[in-house]
Amino acid sequence: MATATENHGQEERDDAKSVYVSGGFLRNTSIIQSTSMSISFGFGTIPATSERSETKVLMPFVAFDVTGRRLTENSSEEDAVSLLSATLPLENAAYTIWDMAYELADAVKELSDFPQAAASVLDTRRIRATRDLLLGASQKLEQCFKDLERLEMIETVLAD
Repeated sequence: MATATENHGQEERDDAKSVYVSGGFLRNTSIIQSTSMSISFGFGTIPATSERSETKVLMPFVAFDVTGRRLTENSSEEDAVSLLSATLPLENAAYTIWDMAYELADAVKELSDFPQAAASVLDTRRIRATRDLLLGASQKLEQCFKDLERLEMIETVLAD
């Protein structure tokens, strides 16, 4: 059986869709339905210095795509369009994730600082879905960190 983090919290997200919001929020709200990153490589050159000669290197890049839709009363998942498509250096993709995590942490901190009376009316399904998605993300990031450490060890062995 798949857990919420294994299926990206689909069950919680489906359940949380049943909240209706009035006012101008819908005009400015988008739903990201999927993201994808795929690795590609290019060759680069590190210029020579007085200490070392020019070095050819393999540069990792990530093709980053975000698909989603504007949230309107009549929109459906079939209305999905590309919201962002970019090729990023690997470290810039990592920066993007770090920056998004930093911003999300600030937003959640602000939410948690709300007075207790206001917090008591929060949609707990959304809070649980958010927590489960973040747990899954932290597990994936931990694996990513371990893989990068392994690459650093390989680099050290090859340099010796």
